[in-house]
Amino acid sequence: MLQKLCNSILVRHISGQTELLTVCKKADEKYIGVHVAEVPASFVGLGSETAQIIYHLVFWGFVVNLSLAMINAAPLLITDGALLLNDVLAAIGGRMGRTMALGVQIITLSLLLLGSISLYMYIIH
Repeated sequence: MLQKLCNSILVRHISGQTELLTVCKKADEKYIGVHVAEVPASFVGLGSETAQIIYHLVFWGFVVNLSLAMINAAPLLITDGALLLNDVLAAIGGRMGRTMALGVQIITLSLLLLGSISLYMYIIH
């Protein structure tokens, strides 16, 4: 007969409600397949305000990093995306490929400016 190994964890929700969670696995299994998405602040030893500040700093750091990566990958005149597009189209189409790459870069810049003007007009009115 296989023996089970169990662990119980007392979890406190943000609302203040507490709940006892028990997770069991067979003794010969390495993993139980449970992924904890959030760790209560009491487990870390920080207050809830400190944990929220750290969470928001990490979240906004991710947003800024992702935004910079997307801008860098866009085929604008001064980004890595433009260099990649230029090299690929030049390898495929030669001189015509370089002209196409410049056209794509100008169209992308125009769309970006049009979107910025549209957002500016939306914010003003």
